[in-house]
Amino acid sequence: MFADWGQLLLACAAFAFLASFAGGTIWNQRKGNAAIKWLRDGLPLIGERSTMRWVGTAAVMLGIAKAKSPFRSAEVLLLLEPRDVFFIWAFFRARGRRDLLIFRAHLHAVPAFDLEAVDPTAWSGRDAERDAAKRGWTRLALDASPALTVYHSGLSDSTTPRALLSLAQKIPGRLVRFSVRRSVPNMELRWQWTEAKTQSARDWFMQVRQLGEAIETANR
Repeated sequence: MFADWGQLLLACAAFAFLASFAGGTIWNQRKGNAAIKWLRDGLPLIGERSTMRWVGTAAVMLGIAKAKSPFRSAEVLLLLEPRDVFFIWAFFRARGRRDLLIFRAHLHAVPAFDLEAVDPTAWSGRDAERDAAKRGWTRLALDASPALTVYHSGLSDSTTPRALLSLAQKIPGRLVRFSVRRSVPNMELRWQWTEAKTQSARDWFMQVRQLGEAIETANR
């Protein structure tokens, strides 16, 4: 009798896991496909040809090998929550992880400085904040944006990081990380996906492109 109950419970657990996996996978696929449809309306502003591929069941990557100025190359990554494995999804969600829209680019003109702005309450970027502090970068106090922690290196004053951050925050969505690097990728931005799609993809990518141009101008 106990063996029968044990087998029944095991079977129920296996069924629940498979049902959760299937449901989470379908959920992410629908989110990913909707994101691809939205992104493709604006991607021509960054580059004419893009490649798309799924990475597992929780990430969609769109790459542009030959991008328009000010970019050499660029990629857009939608990093979804791991909804296909319930206990992993619950663990990371409790730690603040949400669906992320990430833009990375290699600029024609390599920046002469480094900048790191992160939302310390967000799951994404916590390691970057610790790394910037360990490197001894200058911390910038911001009155207008208390939610963001900002570090910079290679700049004599705070004028440039303030101006660039102001442009980054005008792009719709909750910005959780903005990086400028002398190494590749030279530019990286991360938003919570649900809040990033509040306007057309063309307007969104136009503002991303203008931010890239402003980074290049800051080198002069």
